[in-house]
Amino acid sequence: MIHLDFFRDVNERYFAFEMEGHADYADYGEDIVCAALTALATSCIGAMTDLLELDVNYVAGPGLITLE
Repeated sequence: MIHLDFFRDVNERYFAFEMEGHADYADYGEDIVCAALTALATSCIGAMTDLLELDVNYVAGPGLITLE
């Protein structure tokens, strides 16, 4: 199961997210649900670093993607 948590500051503004786990829809390497969520999360990281030129901290590895 994939868990996705969003974090907000005291002003209710989002400042981070964490996505952890696997969808277990199909075998590892063939799971289109994991692939879709990974594409969305890494696109978010790319947009913030490349388009918005923000200095963000992120981790992208097997079963875990975080962005702050």
